[in-house]
Amino acid sequence: MDKLPENVLQITTFLRSKRPKKCQCYEYSYEGRNKPNFSVDFENREVFCEHCGNPVDSFEVLKILMEIQEERNADIRALKKQAQELANYKPWLKSIKRLESEIRSGKYSPVCPNCHKAFNVEDIEMFVPKPERLKKDTGENIKG
Repeated sequence: MDKLPENVLQITTFLRSKRPKKCQCYEYSYEGRNKPNFSVDFENREVFCEHCGNPVDSFEVLKILMEIQEERNADIRALKKQAQELANYKPWLKSIKRLESEIRSGKYSPVCPNCHKAFNVEDIEMFVPKPERLKKDTGENIKG
C-alpha cells in the first residue's frame, strides 16, 4: 500500500524554516527608541513595524499605544495643573503682603508712586476700578 488512490490527498506538514523575525524595535518599551509607527494588514489581521518591516504582536501594539496615551494623559494633567496655578497667580498679593508687613513693623510708611511722598494708610479714602491704563490727565476713574 505504497500508493494512495487518486481521489485521496496526502496531508503533509509544512515547516516554516524561514519564519519572519519578530520586530524588536519596541521589545521592552518604546521610550527612547523609534517613535511607534505601525501598518496594519486588515485582510490577514497582522501588524507590521514601519521601521524594520517585521511583524509586531498585536497585544504589544496595544500595550505601546496605551503607554503613549498614559504619557499624553500625564502631560494633559500637568498642563491643567499649570493652567490652574497661572489662574490663581495674583502678583499684587505679594505687594500687599509686603506693604502690610512693613506697616506692621512701624518703621516704614508707604510712598506715593507719583509724587514720592510718604503717607499713612489710614488716609486712603478713594479707590478706582482696575482699568487697562489709568487716565492720568482727567479724574474720570476716581470714585469717592
